[in-house]
Amino acid sequence: MVIVYATDNYWPRISGMAVSIETFKRGLERRGHEVHVFCPNYPDADISDIEMKRTNIHRFSSYEMKFILNTEDAMVHLFQRSKVFETLDVIKPDLIHVQTEFTMGKFAIEYARKRHLPLIATSHTHFEEYIKIYFPFIPKYFASHYVRTRSKLTYNKTDILLVPTEPIKELQLRNGVKVPIEILPTGADESVFSNADPEIAKKKIKSISPKSIGKKSMLYVGRLGIEKNLHFLIDVVERVKKDIPDIVLFMIGEGPIRDAMEYIIKQKNLEENVYFLGYVPHQEIKHYFTYCDVFTFPSRTETQGLVTVESMMCGTPVVGVGELGTKSVMQGDNGGFMVSCKVEEFAMRTIQLLNDKVLYKQKSEEAKIFSQQFSIHALTDRLERIYEATIKKKRVKLIQWLTNKNSRIK
Repeated sequence: MVIVYATDNYWPRISGMAVSIETFKRGLERRGHEVHVFCPNYPDADISDIEMKRTNIHRFSSYEMKFILNTEDAMVHLFQRSKVFETLDVIKPDLIHVQTEFTMGKFAIEYARKRHLPLIATSHTHFEEYIKIYFPFIPKYFASHYVRTRSKLTYNKTDILLVPTEPIKELQLRNGVKVPIEILPTGADESVFSNADPEIAKKKIKSISPKSIGKKSMLYVGRLGIEKNLHFLIDVVERVKKDIPDIVLFMIGEGPIRDAMEYIIKQKNLEENVYFLGYVPHQEIKHYFTYCDVFTFPSRTETQGLVTVESMMCGTPVVGVGELGTKSVMQGDNGGFMVSCKVEEFAMRTIQLLNDKVLYKQKSEEAKIFSQQFSIHALTDRLERIYEATIKKKRVKLIQWLTNKNSRIK
């Protein structure tokens, strides 16, 4: 199959969506499929693609989306439509898979419908919650109405909608989506998260914060954005510190609220307890999972929370807020603890893992076993079957349409 992923969000923009696209792309390519990614251009994107040896990446002229507190995203210019169509004509895809609802997604949907191509979409983001966070001045009714209307109009143009978890499926059904909906989590590539070497992470950490070496540690990996509930995590560190005075939290990632977080950390006298490691290439994150003791994930807006799976694949127990995607992934206290968004509960479970060696070993082994259900091999099997069934169904519909059309002409 020749498959096109159309997305308004891709590397070097760091996100779970970029990880999802790349993971499935790699899994499909191993099976002999040809996968192309249509995405925005970003500063230094060409350098990033060369360094990471990415192939079949088609970038189009774009501009920054200067949302409140967020200047990282980019949107493809509207005048790129003809170039997108021309490139698709050359590639001749068997199927188009839309990952986002914005400009690139719209172009891809229009092209697929004009060419009668099988069209699949994935709902990655809980936009209703994001709007509430980034645009709190917009009345909730209007925010909800806008998101529901956009979702319904976009996804009902496709042949099938994929969602990572049951709660997101229920959400889209409430939004008025009528096309078939399949649950397909993003897998984690076992080959990427094997052979982790904590010494590699230790060397990097030592260069940034030599005083932290040898101390009990928490880890966060993800975007530094307000929607990730990171102010809560700082409060957790403050509480854990009362029981474990030399606790350290390492934060991997970049984002618009880093300066604000550094200010809060200073106000709470946590400069010796929280360290920012900045951007780390995805294939190197495994070293940090293995080096650190507990992965702490406070986000309440995840559609899946893939990073928790990655942590568990490395045998690092997770303490996560049990809402939306994280709740669906952990399914209870599997590979760690799923807790409510209460500082005391989150902190006490973290302390319990850090202090109880027997419990820690149990949860570490449990994490490795539990995470195997999210292996990319198993999930690519399912995605491949969905693609093949969608192509077959589309061909049958097209033959029926052409037959009916010819009958009317006669």
